[in-house]
Amino acid sequence: MKRILFLMALSILLALTILLAMSTFLVSCNRENRLQFDLSKLPQKWVKLTKNEGNLVIFNPCNAANTMLSIHKNENGYQLVIDEGHKTFELKVVEAMKVADTLFLRAKWNWSESEKLQDIRFVWSDEENGIGHWVTVYSGGFTTDFPYVASYKKDGFSIVNEPCEACWGIACDEVLADKQTALP
Repeated sequence: MKRILFLMALSILLALTILLAMSTFLVSCNRENRLQFDLSKLPQKWVKLTKNEGNLVIFNPCNAANTMLSIHKNENGYQLVIDEGHKTFELKVVEAMKVADTLFLRAKWNWSESEKLQDIRFVWSDEENGIGHWVTVYSGGFTTDFPYVASYKKDGFSIVNEPCEACWGIACDEVLADKQTALP
């Protein structure tokens, strides 16, 4: 009787172990197939949009270029490059997963010795017109959530150049000085 109970318990334990192994395998395979995302499926170049009088425009500040975002593939994987005109930031993408309509990226800042990863999200807001939102929540809680347009669709947007009088800095100071000396 003890032997039969022992064999039954052993059979149940073996069956549970097999079920656990199979479910782990199926979940991991299913997760990999659903969540991994190939970044080459996204447009590779993006231009930041700004809301102006209720419309989205390409806004060029007077003291820098408009922010551009690009995705580059190299021998080490993908890089996300954010070019703010006067500063360029590079991040190495270490993970890209898509859940429903949202793409989740985990990336490492190239200039940082830290292994801490940056979380970035992307979601299309108007795929037909090439508009998507890139959202980043930084470690201090600061969040950026900007609409971008795929560069091949940027001609559908007005360009607004900030007048130099609205900015600051050496270049603008020189322009303002030139305008003042030209006054009668």
